Amino acid sequence: MIEWTHITKMEFTMSSLIYYLVIGLVLNWAYDMLTDWSEAENRFTMIERLFVLFLWPIALALFIYHYLKQFSNNE
Repeated sequence: MIEWTHITKMEFTMSSLIYYLVIGLVLNWAYDMLTDWSEAENRFTMIERLFVLFLWPIALALFIYHYLKQFSNNE
């Protein structure tokens, strides 16, 4: 007999992984749009894009930290 709880746990894990990667893709896209809009030359390399894709919580925390640090230094 098939264990249905195992299948639903696996589906939950796969959907969570897909959501996690989609958030990483959206953050990469948002950074690209910001650099295009601001005409900055600071583009991500492919290694940095992969870092953001897979470790986006760390990348987002670093972005927020440096943004707030720069904002507080300008005052």
